[in-house]
Amino acid sequence: MIGDLVDRVAVGLDHAVLRSQHGKIAESAELRELGPEARLQRLTELATRYDDPALLAWPGGFLNPGPVIEPVETRVRRGVLDLAWPSSYTPWNEEIAADYLAHVGNHTAHARLFEAGPRTLLLVHGYGAGHFGLEERLWPVRAAVSRGWTVVLIALPFHGRRALPGQLLTPPFPAADPRHANEGFRQSIDDITGLMTWLRRRGHTAIGAWGVSLGAFTVALLATLEPLAFLGL
Repeated sequence: MIGDLVDRVAVGLDHAVLRSQHGKIAESAELRELGPEARLQRLTELATRYDDPALLAWPGGFLNPGPVIEPVETRVRRGVLDLAWPSSYTPWNEEIAADYLAHVGNHTAHARLFEAGPRTLLLVHGYGAGHFGLEERLWPVRAAVSRGWTVVLIALPFHGRRALPGQLLTPPFPAADPRHANEGFRQSIDDITGLMTWLRRRGHTAIGAWGVSLGAFTVALLATLEPLAFLGL
């Protein structure tokens, strides 16, 4: 019942954001300048770069587990910590690497930890969201913690504290350019799996993930790569 309520609120928020930002989804200058036929041809060419079956390997393919992290811990209040660590991410596609890495604020990953017990719930927000003060009120964080669950909120690339100035509601991930979208999901997996390894080392052995909207796509991808105690979409 709580899950249904969270889903309705999150979906409603996503729809409101998307309606207000219709036509403003990030797109590379290269694709924006092309006409419909030329754009379709270019997108077809780009798709062939991801056709190699070797890219499906885990690890060793397009997606890989994140590196070991040692986050800086900042106490928010009793039992609540903000975590920050370098997102030492190297884009797979060199064509867009410089553009993707231009925003320095995205080079640091952020999460908020509500520590209670070894069972851990990882919550992943939707498009244009990721602000911890709001997220902890939208999700049933208090209810989960009261039942002994540790809860972790994480900010996806270019969201929340990682957002570009003036682009809180129009982050460049996901993007109309599939290369940027692919890099965003790749960095997300890099950040989340690094965090999961850190959590397991702290004794959080049973980790589940729950995502809405963009977060649902992200945790569904995560579930194909990492063993999860449960999955909520």
